[in-house]
Amino acid sequence: MKIAVNDLGFCRKELKVELGSETVSAAQEEAYRAIQRVARVPGFRIGRAPRDLVVRRYASRAREETIRRLIGRHLPEALEQAKLDVLGDPEITEVSFDENGDDKKPLTFTARCEIMPVIQVRGLKGIKVERPSTEVKEQQIEEALERLQEQRSELVPQDPRAVVQGEYAVVDFTCSVEGKQIEKRDGATLHVDPEEDKSGLSRHLVGVAPGAIPVTFETKLPDDLPAKNCAGKTASFSVILKEVKVKRSPALDDEFAKKLGAENLEALKTNIRKNLQEELDAQARRSVEDQVVQKLLEKTAFDVPGSLVKSQAERLMKDAQLQLLFQGINPDEIQGRQQLLEEKSKQDALKRVKSFFLLRQWAKDQNLTATEQEVEARIQQMARQSQRDVEEVRRELQERRLLGELVWDVVRRKALDTLLKEVAA
Repeated sequence: MKIAVNDLGFCRKELKVELGSETVSAAQEEAYRAIQRVARVPGFRIGRAPRDLVVRRYASRAREETIRRLIGRHLPEALEQAKLDVLGDPEITEVSFDENGDDKKPLTFTARCEIMPVIQVRGLKGIKVERPSTEVKEQQIEEALERLQEQRSELVPQDPRAVVQGEYAVVDFTCSVEGKQIEKRDGATLHVDPEEDKSGLSRHLVGVAPGAIPVTFETKLPDDLPAKNCAGKTASFSVILKEVKVKRSPALDDEFAKKLGAENLEALKTNIRKNLQEELDAQARRSVEDQVVQKLLEKTAFDVPGSLVKSQAERLMKDAQLQLLFQGINPDEIQGRQQLLEEKSKQDALKRVKSFFLLRQWAKDQNLTATEQEVEARIQQMARQSQRDVEEVRRELQERRLLGELVWDVVRRKALDTLLKEVAA
């Protein structure tokens, strides 16, 4: 077997393979024997037809079978001989083989493939990172308490009276732009706050009492309204105020804390402090990790497989579009952002793929692996967090073929641990 390797750039290689006539002849003979055993030729029982008739009748099939056997058998050997660490299945082209089965001619083919990038991780010395503060401040604890208080607040209906700024109004309303109704809602609860209400509804409700007579008015919609087809235009509203409600928040006391599972208010604050500390520690670690990887990427030049970047960019693009839809952004506006979304997705995808290969190489250089015990511990952790049975989680990972990702997550964590130690040293 003769091979020649050509570099196509960007982690792509072209492998030209030539198989000698003896190898080709042996594979061709195997193909014909296999076909002859099942060949159907008129006038003969299955498998009893003469060789010359089988050759004439099944020449095309024998050629395909010979090529399949030869490439399937010798391509892995050629890749190993060329020492190529291949990603995915190679693309086979330029297959040359004598149609008439002349055993004096070789078989040649070309295999184009993407390979793992060759990386030398250097430049750890001298890397400096900014370590965010992880101090939990009293203001953060108070803000967390206020959020818990807000989550457990109730809107209490009031006897019929005029609504006051800062209260809540239950309304039925319609909104029309250029004579076309664009929105209709019944029983909508609106916070009567002109500063946060871009539609202008709040400003016209202050001082209005519930009743059957609608409040009608026109207002210019904001220019930065997410619905671009209506932004900056004049809208006509018809609003019927149904009910006035006032927010009632629970007192921040021991009883409030007990409802949240704490012994008293001080114990609740202690729990909040602990959770905030864990959150800040995790955020600080992620920040340092990102800085170290980014600085290494800046110092380490290497190409990555284009197909991986493309597929990653497509996934990120879809995720970004879905996120905008969930935020209520109009599909037409999302389409208008298409070019910006595509560019950002490509940049983020390239960084993610390069980060993966960089950490993979570092883990390989440091002989880092995931033990069975570490993987099992991670599965048990996932089971606890999701409040599910361990076997159920393990079975799901196996069925969805995610065990490999879990193993890599363990190795990745080890790689980052060692990198941070190197930087800290």
